[in-house]
Amino acid sequence: MKKFLLCALLSAMTLLSGCAGMELYRGVDPSTNAFVSTGYPQAQIQPAEGFKNVSFGAAYVRVAEEDGMFTVVPVDASYALYYSDRSQLAVVVAECGPYWLWDISSVAAEFRYLPILREFSGDRVQDATVRVYVRSGARDPWMPVFAEAGSSWEGDVLVARYEWCSSYDTSKLLVEYREPLPAPREELTGRQALVTEFLERSRAAFTLGPAPETVVKGGVRRNLNIPDRLLAPVIGAVTRPTILEDF
Repeated sequence: MKKFLLCALLSAMTLLSGCAGMELYRGVDPSTNAFVSTGYPQAQIQPAEGFKNVSFGAAYVRVAEEDGMFTVVPVDASYALYYSDRSQLAVVVAECGPYWLWDISSVAAEFRYLPILREFSGDRVQDATVRVYVRSGARDPWMPVFAEAGSSWEGDVLVARYEWCSSYDTSKLLVEYREPLPAPREELTGRQALVTEFLERSRAAFTLGPAPETVVKGGVRRNLNIPDRLLAPVIGAVTRPTILEDF
C-alpha cells in the first residue's frame, strides 16, 4: 500500500500551532474566510482574495475498504466550498475510525479510471500529492451545492486535486481547485500548456498554513446528504492496519 505522509513542514505546523487545548473545530472562520481544522490535521486553508465561501459543514459518507469486495466504512467529512469568477475550491477533512487507515492510492478512487493529465508529489504547496484530471459534471458531488448559490456551470470539471495524509493516517486533507473544461476532453493531453496554466492558477488560489490559536466560529453550518456513489470515490478508500489483519 502506497502512503503519502504529511510533509515535515505541516508536521511542524501541528506542533507549533498552539491548538493542543483548543476545542475541535473544522469549519470556516468568518473573520478570515479560511477553512480551519484545529484537530489532526491542525491546518488552515486560506483562499485567495476574491473567493467567497458558499457553504460549509459536514457530509457523512461510506467509503470502500481496499481489497474488500463489499465492505463499506462510515467516515466523517468536514467541508467548505468557495467560488470566484468561474473557479471553485472544495476543501475536505475526512476522518475514519481508529480501526482504519487511509489508503492514498488509486484503489476505489475515481481517478483510477480516468486519464491523469498531470501527477506529482512534493512540488510546492507544502508537498501535496497532486493529480489533474477531468471529472464528469454528472458525477461531481459538489456542483449541486454550488448551483444553489448560483456559482455552478454546465458540463465537465477540470480538477487539480491536492491531497495530504496525517502522520496518524486516520485523517486526510483534500483541496480541489476546479474550473470549467477549457477544451474538449480528448484534446487536453496534447495541450499541456493549458494544463500548466491551470496548475499555476490552482497554486495561487489558496495557501496552507498552521491552525490559528484563536478561531472565530460563525455562519450557517450545513449537514449535507450526498450519495455515497458520488462522494466516496472522490474521498478514496481505507484499509485495516496490519496489526489488526491477523485477528
